[in-house]
Amino acid sequence: MLKHFILFIIVSCHILSAQGHNHGSGGHHHDHGSGCEVYGTVVDSTSTIPIEYVSISLYNQVDELVTGGVTDAAGKFHIHDIHPGKYEVRIEFMGFETVSIPEVKLSLKKNPKKDLGQIKLVAIALELDAVKVIEDKPIFEFETDKMIYNSSDDIIADSGTAEDVLNKVPMVTVDQDGEVSLRGNPNVKILVNDRPNRSGGEVDNIPASLIERVEVITSPSAKYDPEGMAGIINIVLKKGRYDGLNGSIKLNLKHNSFNSIDDMNGSTFYSNYQTDKYNIYSSISLNNRMRTQNGFREVYNQMDKSKYYDYDGYKYDFFNNGKGYSRALTLGSDYSIHEHLKINGELIFKNHIKDKTIEQEYFQDGTLDTNFTKNSSEGDNYNIHLESYFEIVRSYDNPDKEIFFSASSHGGKEDEYEKLNPYLTTIIEEENNYETDFNYKSPMNDKSKIEFGYDGRFLDTKENLNFQLSSLNGKNDFSMVRNIHGFFGEYQLELNEKFSIKPSLRVEFVDKNITFEKNDHVGNSSTDTSIYAHLLDEIDNGTTEVKEINYFPDFHLTYNLTEKQSLQFGISRRIERPGGGSHGSWGQLRPFPRNVYNDSFIFVGKPDLEPEFSTQYEVSYKSPIPMGFFYSNVYFRNITNSIQWYDFDGENDNLTGNIITFRNAESATDVGFEIFTMVMGQTIGGGYNINELNDSSNDYQLNGKNERMNMYMRINLPEKYIKYFSYEFGFYYMKMKVPGGTLFGSKGTLWANTGISKSLFNDRVNLSFSVNNLFDSGGFQMFASEPITDSDGINVLQFTDILSSRGGRTFSINLKYHFGEMQKEKDRRGHGHSHGGGGNMDMGY
Repeated sequence: MLKHFILFIIVSCHILSAQGHNHGSGGHHHDHGSGCEVYGTVVDSTSTIPIEYVSISLYNQVDELVTGGVTDAAGKFHIHDIHPGKYEVRIEFMGFETVSIPEVKLSLKKNPKKDLGQIKLVAIALELDAVKVIEDKPIFEFETDKMIYNSSDDIIADSGTAEDVLNKVPMVTVDQDGEVSLRGNPNVKILVNDRPNRSGGEVDNIPASLIERVEVITSPSAKYDPEGMAGIINIVLKKGRYDGLNGSIKLNLKHNSFNSIDDMNGSTFYSNYQTDKYNIYSSISLNNRMRTQNGFREVYNQMDKSKYYDYDGYKYDFFNNGKGYSRALTLGSDYSIHEHLKINGELIFKNHIKDKTIEQEYFQDGTLDTNFTKNSSEGDNYNIHLESYFEIVRSYDNPDKEIFFSASSHGGKEDEYEKLNPYLTTIIEEENNYETDFNYKSPMNDKSKIEFGYDGRFLDTKENLNFQLSSLNGKNDFSMVRNIHGFFGEYQLELNEKFSIKPSLRVEFVDKNITFEKNDHVGNSSTDTSIYAHLLDEIDNGTTEVKEINYFPDFHLTYNLTEKQSLQFGISRRIERPGGGSHGSWGQLRPFPRNVYNDSFIFVGKPDLEPEFSTQYEVSYKSPIPMGFFYSNVYFRNITNSIQWYDFDGENDNLTGNIITFRNAESATDVGFEIFTMVMGQTIGGGYNINELNDSSNDYQLNGKNERMNMYMRINLPEKYIKYFSYEFGFYYMKMKVPGGTLFGSKGTLWANTGISKSLFNDRVNLSFSVNNLFDSGGFQMFASEPITDSDGINVLQFTDILSSRGGRTFSINLKYHFGEMQKEKDRRGHGHSHGGGGNMDMGY
């Protein structure tokens, strides 16, 4: 109750503060007060077209915001009830250079009304009098097919890893295990610099301080890889944009009730040197992370309110402590052969080490029965991942015409071990992956353009597992080779000022080969008490081959209601491939479990798991509103072969413990809506969706309805507005219903973060302090039941009760130092007042 009261006070104070700063108004009014007045008109300097929603702010002699307003549809503003005095008037609008009119004198006797005349705003992309304009981007931007979150302009997003950044992006969540979801759906494609993420769905190895922006595409065209049912998240890393030497040094420290700054810290050094012909950039990052989880898991049966444990029931408490150390080096260069021909080369070195300790205490009838401690390690100093990338871009005077080619490779080897004294299991992973892309785009006339291309994705991965059990030792080998050749074409046509269409088509040729073998097994699995040994008895050696052709049509229609309001309709076909990524994500297909020494909770893959297909229909609406922006969409997805988690008791239903695998439900539907509003740079949004599974088998696990509701809010007050420091507060709330119960508690769960940031030495140094998981809540909860038949043949309800928390309230301190030509330009601009183009709190669209 207390945390909800605190949340209400924070939000209420912010709303009252925003209203207090906005008692001016746009347009003409007939109710004139007793004070002075300022009025005028704002137009585009090039077209002289009036600009709506431009922010007009009046500052007093000590640079405090006194009042203000916005322009109307005719570009006019009229601010009343101004106390006599001397003011500076600032005119700001996103995408245009800020205009400042100093020393506007107002007097009730001599000058009660001041006509500022016609004020012309210059687009920020222009260079005037050889002075480079340094753009202060807004936190959020909206384009035709994507939403952009500019994390490099966020006061606190530099802390931690990409997980922390993604948790600030609307519609995106990252759970306690690092799984990324878009609109509640984990089937999302993660890209880094427009290339598939080499770590599968994991992003905690990317330092937040290296991220430039995050692009969210919910309805991608056929140009993009169709994998990712929910859409695409593209993490764009910094590359360098200013002439001369530029760079930054970033340090961060974290502390919570489980671990402190000696285990949770990081540093990043980034630099680039740019001239007219080339740009050389590099980064070095070192990060120490601790991931602590504690809680319990219980599976029991209930009949006539009587609780009992059957052969597959259990209860245990757990405490997991995972320590990770990673280091990465990036070297790259852009070179301009001439104005329209550029090449880029990049080399990335990565190394990471993870050590994990799992402590579990098992209970029988409420009494401690047994306990054990399991240690595992992933990686060492010799585990090196190397990535290389090359691209060449041929551009033309017409920006809509371009030829692009790229090629990349990624390879590495990783050693892991898992130990339960006196037994040891070792795992060796190897992968060699290659990708190539080509595309050509060109205008056909001033109303239409085409684009076509090819992309190839070639994956070759192997895994060797050597295990030791009490009565059985052996080796399990798994390999997958998959080649995908994709061809796409899209056509964009502006029918008139109101309508435009973009049809596209992708065709993919898939060749996949999976091999799994049990080798050198010594001992007797029938005498071994391990579930792992009995599960191996049910697995035969085999090979799975797939050769198929898939088609992915796509169609987008845009209707412009006004110059700035639009409706967009999209229909697209997507796919979720089992084991689609790299670096261990093939676990959906591997028939051998990796968690050898856990007899209660085991994951096992299914080599013949079918890909999941969906046809998605989406209608979105975008519109500016006074002082901000509004976005909403409604979507419906029709799914076939839906991939689902599945509680598996063995082929003969005779295995104890909790074995989790995957199954295809024949069909599913997903319908929902989302809204997102940004006012004066502050955001609030949320959504609701229903997912329903259908399978003719009537299997309880492959049928049923899930409901999900979420809400989020973000307050961001830059230092230039509140003078002393920058302030941020945000929360995310989620509630889910599943067949037979709930996830994240019956009342849902709430995560909240807050922080302050202070710029020092003319913005050369930025110091921030933040609190993550402010209310020490969140984590994962599950309480659900399903009807089963117990070992005595009696129909009962089986309950699953899970609670898992991670880390708790965490305090962070971050220090960032900027140097180079960009900083010098800011220094020159910073003499006097800093009148950037809107900063993080943009007043217009």
